[in-house]
Amino acid sequence: MVQREKNILLEKSLDRLVRPYRAMVAMDAGNIKARMQIAIIYAKYGLYESANREFEDILALQPDNSAVYNNRGNIYFSSGDFERAVENYSYAEKLSSNDAGIKMNLSMAYYKQGDLQTASLKYQEAGMIDDAIGSKYAGYVKLLSH
Repeated sequence: MVQREKNILLEKSLDRLVRPYRAMVAMDAGNIKARMQIAIIYAKYGLYESANREFEDILALQPDNSAVYNNRGNIYFSSGDFERAVENYSYAEKLSSNDAGIKMNLSMAYYKQGDLQTASLKYQEAGMIDDAIGSKYAGYVKLLSH
């Protein structure tokens, strides 16, 4: 109950960040970018339930929105639920197979699960899509090689 009250207070304090995006949605209910920003703000501050409600609203409009599944994966990853993170990242990957960021997220989730072989494979796939991956994640590749 205390956590619920804390979340309500946090949600109210985030109102100034969310308000401009809510106004955009009020003018255009199909504004996916504004809806996504609301969800990301909630997720960033740990209001995962609120973020997931926003994601559900987006999926009602766009059932195959890979960004929703990728961001949901981020929520599960942050919560330490790497199995559900992999599920969401994998679905996002099916929807956007040429997204290096999704492949990197998958790689890190597999790494956290202890599956270094699949983590390395996804890292390599990401690198084939985006040449900058190698320099961007130089420290990470060292972890994969151990």
